[in-house]
Amino acid sequence: MNKVITIDNAIDENVISNFLNSVDKSKFITIDKSAYAHTQTDFQVKFYKDDFHINTQYEEIRTHIKDKIEQTIGSSIPTPKVYRNFFLKYNDPGMRSALHVEHKDIHGSLGFLFYLTDETSGYLKWVDQEGEDEYFQKYPHEKQDFVNNFAYRQLYGNIQVQPKFNRLVVFETFGSHLVDTLIDSKNELPRLCIMGWPYCEI
Repeated sequence: MNKVITIDNAIDENVISNFLNSVDKSKFITIDKSAYAHTQTDFQVKFYKDDFHINTQYEEIRTHIKDKIEQTIGSSIPTPKVYRNFFLKYNDPGMRSALHVEHKDIHGSLGFLFYLTDETSGYLKWVDQEGEDEYFQKYPHEKQDFVNNFAYRQLYGNIQVQPKFNRLVVFETFGSHLVDTLIDSKNELPRLCIMGWPYCEI
């Protein structure tokens, strides 16, 4: 498969509507991103704590996303067993994610992100060498940590993905990528998304 694949209108919108109506906003908790991604960040995420990866209440949308991923990559992925396989989160305006690569011994070779809102900022971006150099000119204090931890990183090129409702992004996990600052949002739960690493075992 390509390193990054974007699928619009990925699943039945009725499934999404049913799911959104079932989300209990009181079950979001604030955590540091490093708690699930082991990645340097300057923001916290709102993480849904209702055992999203195994709770039967959310099985319909998990199944539809899982089926679409399998159709996209042409092979099956494991049934979710740990929370990093499938989880729900959102981010308040002001968030960004530093340039990083998934840890190959934690996350596995495949990741996905399924957007549930439209946003005009907070883009997911993969970079080429020029983009990587420009990033570290802007954030020079992050470079040494990146070099120390992500020597295996690959450059997938200049790829930008805007958060769009019902957009699924499936990607190999070794490319240098970041999330631009979410400047503002019209949504009650900004940049709400389901994401995960299907081959993660911890």
